[in-house]
Amino acid sequence: TPTLSDHPNDPHLFYKRGVVHSALGNRNAALQNFSQAIELDPTYSQAYCSRGMERLTMEDAAGAIADFTSALNLEPAGESSYIINAYVNRGTLYARSGQLEAALRDFSQAIQAKPDFAPAYYNRANALYLMRYYPQAIEDYSRAIAINGSYATAYCNRAVVLAATGNHSAAFADYER
Repeated sequence: TPTLSDHPNDPHLFYKRGVVHSALGNRNAALQNFSQAIELDPTYSQAYCSRGMERLTMEDAAGAIADFTSALNLEPAGESSYIINAYVNRGTLYARSGQLEAALRDFSQAIQAKPDFAPAYYNRANALYLMRYYPQAIEDYSRAIAINGSYATAYCNRAVVLAATGNHSAAFADYER
């Protein structure tokens, strides 16, 4: 098994050590290892995604957005789960900061890359709701539910939108699920 002492310039070893630190909850150590992996290989998109997740966990939204953006610039049409999650996570951060159009673009990119990814529809529906695009929000919540029939928060949020549009019987039906 290769070790860092044998291969001190191997970005993958730093990345793997970062993953272990992350799993153990050692946020700063994980961040340092992901950063070292990126320093050794500035094209290591997965390391940017993982560092972005650490920054997200540490409530560094600007740093997380920067890392997700770096990863997405390296693999804009990527279909790997970490790239799809980078679109969803960055979109969520954009939505939290009121950048709803940017959030919609990111959620739509995730959907384009993986059309059966319920969280992308769910999060896009949340942004659409905030923009008062109620029919589109209902449609996306419904898609998330069609993909994952036990998506409780999608049912609850769809019920809120249905009630806002005056469809109280359908809203109550969703609350009952």
